[in-house]
Amino acid sequence: KVFPPDDAALNGPSLVVTFNSKGRAYKYNAIRLNKEGIKVGQWNTIEVEYMTPYVRHAYDHLEIYFWNNGNNKVFIDDLKAEIYEPKIEY
Repeated sequence: KVFPPDDAALNGPSLVVTFNSKGRAYKYNAIRLNKEGIKVGQWNTIEVEYMTPYVRHAYDHLEIYFWNNGNNKVFIDDLKAEIYEPKIEY
């Protein structure tokens, strides 16, 4: 969840999901909060779907984080990731 205390707080933050190998992202997705209908002064739930790419190496990893590219405070709580795996039928 995200809580922007005022309108200015919406100008910088993004929810970022990226898949990395050897310190470099090979699939990157950032969702700007000011484009998601976020309401100021209340807790907002944000959801994003991210299809992972073909994994190149066993040590590659997924990162999910908020990036605040502004100077205003934004509060984050209860960050959760749900992983779904395809059902394979033989």
